[in-house]
Amino acid sequence: MIKIKESFKTFAEWLFRWVPSAVEPGLKVFGNPDENSPVFLTCNYDLTVKRVSKYLKNLDWYLLVAPSRGINVWCASCGGEFNEFSVISAIKTSGINEKVKHRILIAPQLSVPGIDVRKVKEETGWNVKFGPVYAKDIPEYVRRNFQKTEKMRLVEFKLKDRLEMATIYFVTMGLIFSILLAILFPTICLPTIILTGLMTYFMYTFFPVRSRFVKVILSELFFLLIIAVFSMITTSNPFGLSPQSLWRHSDRRTKMLGL
Repeated sequence: MIKIKESFKTFAEWLFRWVPSAVEPGLKVFGNPDENSPVFLTCNYDLTVKRVSKYLKNLDWYLLVAPSRGINVWCASCGGEFNEFSVISAIKTSGINEKVKHRILIAPQLSVPGIDVRKVKEETGWNVKFGPVYAKDIPEYVRRNFQKTEKMRLVEFKLKDRLEMATIYFVTMGLIFSILLAILFPTICLPTIILTGLMTYFMYTFFPVRSRFVKVILSELFFLLIIAVFSMITTSNPFGLSPQSLWRHSDRRTKMLGL
């Protein structure tokens, strides 16, 4: 039962990953590390900790989980929630100074925007070194004597990633938007949901724009245009508003104003 609940929680975090989900900051121990074992850093977003732990669980390493208000590494570092103060706090309260004799902390590359490594060095004596973008590359990164290949430096956005992001946006944003429209304009409920799904997957998978923000904006504008055209074809009025309905709204407002 516990395993089922945990699996459901992980799926929900994957689907609604823009919602903060925090775990307790501190030090996680994998295998039987010694005073020379590497120390990796991550944020306290639950899904991130799970994914990093997946690639550390069979090795003798330490994982330092720093507070980021339950936000993922990239968003938290860019938003100021995963910064040098988070790292300093984690180092000082975790007891890692007594566990290892070296002072090298390997942080995820996507945390670069948020961490002032000089401040961390001044306050704790630890040197922050930035590792690969993806947790899956950590074992190979260590085998290469902590040297990154060019591939380890790159953020990929392959078809799998595009479909994943499209699913997240469709379910958490597009579908909610469709439900609201379905309540306001029930005659276009089913076409709204279908068009939202098609549009979201098309935009994220094939639309030739690099910026995700631009993709979302264009998606919403394109979506509204399609709904308006569909509504005009089926009802001769954008969004199904007939002159009679507009007159009723106007008459109701006049009565409310006492005119």
